[in-house]
Amino acid sequence: MPGGSLNYGEAEFRRIRELSGGPFEVPEDIRRVLDGIGYMEDWRTSYRVQSVKASLHAPRITCIDSAILAYGLLELLFSGVKPDAAELDEDPLVRFLLKPSDPESIVKAAMELLAAAAKPN
Repeated sequence: MPGGSLNYGEAEFRRIRELSGGPFEVPEDIRRVLDGIGYMEDWRTSYRVQSVKASLHAPRITCIDSAILAYGLLELLFSGVKPDAAELDEDPLVRFLLKPSDPESIVKAAMELLAAAAKPN
């Protein structure tokens, strides 16, 4: 695995290998890493957005941290793969983080993000 722009160290690569349980052949394989980290259901008790490295080593992460970690791993492991712009436009997290500029849009995007997070897989 290449070092990438986030200066991953041996501890991060070891953790990625530990969580993945196998090789990365397609971007969807990143899900094994995400599934290997516990989900922080009660995020309101101590919420702060974590970096990719911090999320890798955390015992539990929030849905937003999971999305940030997924994009970081995508960049590290599959840098030639770019998400489809139309799919990103439909992603509530992307709309919440990147698109809104006025308070009404921010509230609407946040509500969509919460609704999407509440849906069972």
